[in-house]
Amino acid sequence: MCTPPPLSVYRFQTNDSYLEFWEGDSISFICPYYPDADPRVEDMEYYIIYMVSKRMYDECIINDKNAVEEMSRCTTPTSRTRNAHLLMSFSPQGLDFRKDEDYYFICK
Repeated sequence: MCTPPPLSVYRFQTNDSYLEFWEGDSISFICPYYPDADPRVEDMEYYIIYMVSKRMYDECIINDKNAVEEMSRCTTPTSRTRNAHLLMSFSPQGLDFRKDEDYYFICK
């Protein structure tokens, strides 16, 4: 049996549970999709997914737009949309994930 090399672990909160990821993994946000024959436009779901602080997550609010990171914009429900982010401790895109830190997401 092989033992994986030690890597950084990232935890993402979802309600009272969490998901664990390793450095080099990716996390994908898949937006709601409606084929043309599906619901009326006003019944479709539109979201912007943000990475937020624990306090904002617990209160389900975004009270400072400068303190959040937009992760995915789900604004075209008749097109398949998927946004993936590579989990790295350093990224030229500026979205760095730190070992043993918790990350929280909400959508508005």
